[in-house]
Amino acid sequence: MTIRHTIRVLLVDDHAIVRVGLRFFLVGAEDITVVGEAGSGAEALTRVAELEPDVVLMDLVMPGMDGVAAIQQLRLHFPHVRVLALTGAKRWKGLPDVPTMQEAGFKGYNLINWFGLWLPAGASPEVMARIHAEVVKALADPHVKEQFDAQGLEGVGMPPAEFARFVESESKFINELARKIKALGHDVVLLHAKFIRPFMQTNKTDAADARAIWTAVQQPGMRTVAAKSEEQQTMLSLHRIRSLLVKFRTMQVNQLRGLLYEFGASFRTGRVAGLAEIRARMTELEEALPGAMMS
Repeated sequence: MTIRHTIRVLLVDDHAIVRVGLRFFLVGAEDITVVGEAGSGAEALTRVAELEPDVVLMDLVMPGMDGVAAIQQLRLHFPHVRVLALTGAKRWKGLPDVPTMQEAGFKGYNLINWFGLWLPAGASPEVMARIHAEVVKALADPHVKEQFDAQGLEGVGMPPAEFARFVESESKFINELARKIKALGHDVVLLHAKFIRPFMQTNKTDAADARAIWTAVQQPGMRTVAAKSEEQQTMLSLHRIRSLLVKFRTMQVNQLRGLLYEFGASFRTGRVAGLAEIRARMTELEEALPGAMMS
């Protein structure tokens, strides 16, 4: 006889919509039960004492008592509690003895929030270089570093080219994640940032972003993009390549017709008919056109 143990999970995050999302993903697992939620580190301590969960999924950056302080208190009052792993790519200064998910054996796992500084399209390299230098200078300021450390943040200051590659890799990751979530039976849509921005009511925060995304997706007629499978994305890529080739071919035929017209030679419209007439009148064109045009 096989006895299956159900893993009891407590969700801790100051954003209710994040807790809803985590619960949504976990409720489908047969051996996982979400026993409760908490919106702060202090509430998490109370809920752990009441519910005695097997696993606590906790956000590190929260107002009031943050996740790091809560973990330290959990270790103090509940010595049997063990922190398994952090979801970021690197160990954090506040918890230097806690491994990352990748170090714990989950290859490729890297769940982080990041912020970037964007400039209008067409900004000159000189302007980008100067702003990048000022950002790096600000991130090196001891007071700024202290504030970042207190919030569990790390200032990187990537050069523009490196940041562009990073954004590209994140975009690829999001599309892969959307395909995997869709494969689990969920409906997935992608929203362009320009459609979300009008619904931002405050400064940019995780909570404000989540609220704006939720509000935007509820709007009637909102333009969304369905998550595509690898086969669909491949076919779309082939169509785009073909469309560009057809466009260039049409441009070249029109350019050829226009250049010949400058020498008094006119031809029928349409690619097939026009090229057929040019081939049929090649002897005439060789006599009428300069040698450089025919070479």
